Amino acid sequence: MEVLQRGLLLCATWLLAAEAAKYVHLQSFVEADFFSRWTFWSAPDPTHGAVQYVDEAMAKASGLTHATADRVYMGVDMNSVLHGNNVRRSVRIQSRSTYSHGLFILNLDHMPTGCGAWPSFWMYGEDEKHPWPAWGEFDIIEGVHTSKRVFTTLHTSDHCNQSGGRGPSVEWVRGLQGNSADNCYIHAPNQWENQGCSQRGPNASFGSAFNDAGGGTFAAEWDPMAGHIRTWFWQHGSGPGKHLSDHRLDPDSWGSPYSYFELGPRNCDPRHFANMRLVFDITLCGDLGNPTFSQFCPEAAAHLSCQELVAQHPELLREVYWSIRSLDIFQREDAPSRTPSPFDSNGQRWKIFMFATLLLIATITLYVVVWCKVKRENAYNNNIMALGHSWTDWLMPWMQSDSPSSCCWMPVAVEETTGTRGWQVDELSEQRFSRRSPVKGVEGHMQSSASPVSKKSQTESSMSQSMYCGKSSFDKVQALFGGGPRDGRQDNSSFAMRETNGSGNIHWT
Repeated sequence: MEVLQRGLLLCATWLLAAEAAKYVHLQSFVEADFFSRWTFWSAPDPTHGAVQYVDEAMAKASGLTHATADRVYMGVDMNSVLHGNNVRRSVRIQSRSTYSHGLFILNLDHMPTGCGAWPSFWMYGEDEKHPWPAWGEFDIIEGVHTSKRVFTTLHTSDHCNQSGGRGPSVEWVRGLQGNSADNCYIHAPNQWENQGCSQRGPNASFGSAFNDAGGGTFAAEWDPMAGHIRTWFWQHGSGPGKHLSDHRLDPDSWGSPYSYFELGPRNCDPRHFANMRLVFDITLCGDLGNPTFSQFCPEAAAHLSCQELVAQHPELLREVYWSIRSLDIFQREDAPSRTPSPFDSNGQRWKIFMFATLLLIATITLYVVVWCKVKRENAYNNNIMALGHSWTDWLMPWMQSDSPSSCCWMPVAVEETTGTRGWQVDELSEQRFSRRSPVKGVEGHMQSSASPVSKKSQTESSMSQSMYCGKSSFDKVQALFGGGPRDGRQDNSSFAMRETNGSGNIHWT
């Protein structure tokens, strides 16, 4: 049943994905009040960077942030020389709004770069009941030090594996054994701890090469309805164009993305990602910057550690800042308001899934009902047969009499001949006998179950004879057919019975 459900869900996904998704504008962020839509993270850096994230007031007072109608700036402290255990002030902001799908288009003219830098533009979901990575993480833009190619990565809980993907060709970052890092689980085997499933962007998509080219545009589509997360990059002067809010966008017309992750029951359930916030941050060194420092900055690493460089040489951090031209959010025209799941009524994909599931349940229920009814009827028939045999077994000794002259045959027909009235019970008798012996019928039953039960031999009982039975047998016949003395007859009335071809006809006398 589970396999069938997964197959139905996958078919629904493919059917819907075949239709081009149209996106409409939801909101624009780059305005003079840009920071009013974000909260400032002032807790310690979870990635153990050599930074102190400051609140909004401190960031503004220190010159780390400012916004105009067409530009947003965020950077690190580039002036202080630090000593001892002091760390550099920096900024991390995250959106007040959460998202469960969407198209996110970011146009930059500068991104942080340089030895010690580890900037990111990313999304993640988390609350008290759903600690990271229960609701997933999607790193749209990430890089370290002097890298010239962006990393785009997913971080999830278990059971989100992109191996054997069916999407466009992508370039995977390598794991511990030189293998493709295509398992998004943060504790995946043969990958670095929390490496996730990570793909490389094109040349000049990060760092100084990106900045020297005048920046560029990233478009990240998170579409659980179509079953994918994909990302495009265009250098400055190309891409979707300006005034995006005036257009309905069709990502399928943009060509192949450089990053593609499949979402579906086969490899990565869409529910791995939900209620995610947008995040900009700039950390220094940290869990990724420290182990890669000598690889990207060999000259500096020959004399200094990553932490020593960022503390003692603020002049080397002049390029560590974000400059944002625009950030626009779009959503599908037919998208639900939140992440769909198999239990949601929203979302066309999940409606199809629910319909197929309910149809399957109804079919199985109908089958079970019919099966139970058949079994019940069979059991009823078996019980009736068993009841008939037990009733016959009980009746035969009751019909017996110790007197040699007693009646030993069960009557088939009883007729009352006094006057003009007649009482015929052949039909009733036939019904009773046939219920006791549904296979053989009346005649067969009279020859077997209703055979003589006295001490007489079968030879004697088969002879044509006429005999008189007394009151005792008459009372028994009355009890069998529910009757008492008829037409005022007294209990001492007698009746004659004769046997003809194995059946007795009883007449009143």
